Amino acid sequence: MNREKLKDIIPALARKYKFRPAIVEKDYYLTIILNNIETGLSDKLVLKGGTLLNKIYFSYRRLSEDLDFVYSGGRILTSRSARSKAITPIREMMPRFLELLDLRSKNPMGEGFNNSTQYFFDISYPSFLQERRKV
Repeated sequence: MNREKLKDIIPALARKYKFRPAIVEKDYYLTIILNNIETGLSDKLVLKGGTLLNKIYFSYRRLSEDLDFVYSGGRILTSRSARSKAITPIREMMPRFLELLDLRSKNPMGEGFNNSTQYFFDISYPSFLQERRKV
């Protein structure tokens, strides 16, 4: 969407639904990610958690703060090396995915935790409200 239009739309939505404009803007970028993740990154990532419940079942009673996914590759990944191997293509595609969406990250390959059972991607977007904001 045109950034000039966002400058008008986001504050109007924030007033109408009584959310802070920064949260509406962040939710906009999270939604952009969700709309592009399957075709631009991987069809093996399945949304889970609060954002899933909010966007699918609760009709925006609260806006999203982050996105949580589970890897669904068709087999159980019992070893650290198997998990690492499964996530590698996604990690390698992440820089291009972020670039396509005009998003940035200091570490676009993400960071693994808990024996490669969790990966964290710290992403920022071009906010018109403030300096670049984190997703």
